[in-house]
Amino acid sequence: MENKKNAIIIVNYKTPWHLNECLKSVFKNTSDFHLFLVHNEADKKSLSVSDKFKKLYPELITVKVNKLNLGLVAGVNSVFKEASAFPRVCFLNSDIIVTKNWLSELNRAMDNDSSIMQVAPDLNHYYKESLFWRIIKHKLIPKFQKIGNTIYKNYLN
Repeated sequence: MENKKNAIIIVNYKTPWHLNECLKSVFKNTSDFHLFLVHNEADKKSLSVSDKFKKLYPELITVKVNKLNLGLVAGVNSVFKEASAFPRVCFLNSDIIVTKNWLSELNRAMDNDSSIMQVAPDLNHYYKESLFWRIIKHKLIPKFQKIGNTIYKNYLN
């Protein structure tokens, strides 16, 4: 854990599939970190996911298991003292998928402006969109917005 700049805290409550996708993205797209994974009222499948990543990255992950669902804030607090030994602490939900260099971009924002006290990653949409929704989102909605804008402008004149 020494010499790492960032602590990442993830609180999980019975979301093994999401947690697996989240952890895959974190370990693929993140450097200079130590992960604190908190299980609130852990289920067997979620524990299996964390065990898999603990075996792959034993020096980069600390797993805390709470017998009860303490909720997000108490879950974070259960490892916060240990995490706050790092210069920076980042919180992620267990259903977040991070992208390449996400944490270094957050750190850069803080490094470049001393008035920034806190930054947070934007939520990512990790489900593959079907062709149907891509057509609606990229073709039909802009078309209707253009028609609506034209009607609105003509109505005002």
